[in-house]
Amino acid sequence: MARTTDYGDATGLENMQQLIQLRWMAVVGQVATIAVVHYGFGIRLPLDQMLAVLAFLAAFNAASQLRWRIHRDVSNGELFVALLVDVAMLTAQLYLSGGAANPFDGHNVALHEFAHQLDDEDGETDGTPRLGRNMPLSQQAGLHAAWAKMLSTEYEDFARALHEGQKTVMDSYGATNPAEFFAVATECFFEKPKQLQTKHPKLYSALKQFYRQDPAGWVSESAATAPTQSKIPKGLKDISPG
Repeated sequence: MARTTDYGDATGLENMQQLIQLRWMAVVGQVATIAVVHYGFGIRLPLDQMLAVLAFLAAFNAASQLRWRIHRDVSNGELFVALLVDVAMLTAQLYLSGGAANPFDGHNVALHEFAHQLDDEDGETDGTPRLGRNMPLSQQAGLHAAWAKMLSTEYEDFARALHEGQKTVMDSYGATNPAEFFAVATECFFEKPKQLQTKHPKLYSALKQFYRQDPAGWVSESAATAPTQSKIPKGLKDISPG
């Protein structure tokens, strides 16, 4: 019996040591991936939160490594808890990184980059996409001027709110410049339409006209408060990309 127990303890310790080694590799790999995606590809990620998760995982792994150097007995329950921690940390990273499968955090990399592509169609990445394609150039100029004025006002109000420490529905990355503001607003328009409509009714109305979509209308009235009605800003009629 003693030999069987010793063998079981040795196997459990070996499995735990392998798990600790794999976890160190995972920490290094995640740090490298986050750095490449954020700085190399220019895709915005919530660095503070994601690095905090990695810091916790690294601290947990260091404590585990010290623990099993001193106490050599490892039970199945302890292995199970260690695996649960890994799953929880991975789930947190997936949640924080957003994406199309995460409709609750207001972040969506695909929508963000799509907005940049639309913005760049007229040759300038400035937060004002190409408007009124099928209209005469004179009318297009008027639409661009009206949009630029609206976006500038919304952008300045947003930046001021952040400076004053107010809670905002859009991510603070939108204050980087007007181009990023348009991309972040697009994310929020599709992922947090009710909140955006309430906090930024003119911006929501302009995006609704541009994208020919009304995401706030998709939300069941039983799951959200009634939307704030707003008038489309003057001069922003028929601004959809088609």
